[in-house]
Amino acid sequence: MRKIFSVIVLSLCLCALAKAQDVITRTDGTDIKAKVTEVLPDVVKYKKFTYLDGPVFTIRKSDILIIRYENGSNEVFAGQSPAAASQQQPSQSARPVAIPNAKTFSEGLTVVSGDVGVLRKSAKGYATFDYSQTLVGGKPLAQFLRANGPEYERDWPKESESANQYFPNYYNKKFKNGLAMQFQEAGTDYILTLHIQELDLGFTGGNFVPFANKAGGAVISGVLEVRDVKTGSTTLVIAFNNIKGVPAYTQEQRLGWAYNELVKKLAKLK
Repeated sequence: MRKIFSVIVLSLCLCALAKAQDVITRTDGTDIKAKVTEVLPDVVKYKKFTYLDGPVFTIRKSDILIIRYENGSNEVFAGQSPAAASQQQPSQSARPVAIPNAKTFSEGLTVVSGDVGVLRKSAKGYATFDYSQTLVGGKPLAQFLRANGPEYERDWPKESESANQYFPNYYNKKFKNGLAMQFQEAGTDYILTLHIQELDLGFTGGNFVPFANKAGGAVISGVLEVRDVKTGSTTLVIAFNNIKGVPAYTQEQRLGWAYNELVKKLAKLK
C-alpha cells in the first residue's frame, strides 16, 4: 500500500515539475525545456530546465517560433526580425516577415519548418486559436475591444468562438482525404494552433460595394503550428500573411470567411 502511495506522490510531483517549465519551440520545430530569464529586443536568455544552476544560454528571436511559459501564456516570435523586435514591446509580436531557409508561396503562406504532408494524413486533428498577442490597428486586441464599448467587448468571446468554427468545418470539406478535424480535443492525433498576430475585422459597408475586391473583408496574419499529440513535438510551422476573406454583414462572418480563405490556400500546398 505504501509503495503504491509513493508511486502516486512521485507521479504528481513529476507532473507538477513538467508544468513548471517554459518551453521554447525553435523555428525548426525542436523544443527546449527551459526557464526563461530575460527577453531582450534581439535575443532571449534562458537556463536549461534540467540544470537551473548552470550557465545562461542565449537564442536569437529570429530562431524562435513560440515560447510557452509555465503560467500558460504564449509568446510568438516566428519571423520576427531584430529591427521589428526593437520597435515593439516584448509582449507584442510582429507581422511575419521573410524567414531564412523557409519555403515561400505566392499566396501569403510561408512554410517555416516541417512537412505539409501532415495536413493530408489519415488522422484526427483539433484546431485551437490563440488571440493572446493579437494586434488590431497596432493596438492589443483587449485595448481595441474596450475602446469600442462594453457591448462590443462582451460579445467578442461568443462571436470569435463562432467564427473559429469556420476553420474546422471548411477544412473537412477541402481536405476530404486529410486530417479529420474534430470538435473536441480528446482522442485527437494533432493539435493545430492558429496564433493570430495581426487582425483587421473589416467593415459592414464592404458587403454592399459592387465589384469590390473583397472590400470590407477581415484580414488575418499569424502562424499555424501543428503539434503531434503523442510526442509533443512541432511537426509543421506555417506563417500566413494578409489572408483576406470576402465581405459579410456581421463581424463573425467576416472573420469566419478569412479562416475559410486560409483553408483554401492550405489546400493548395503540395
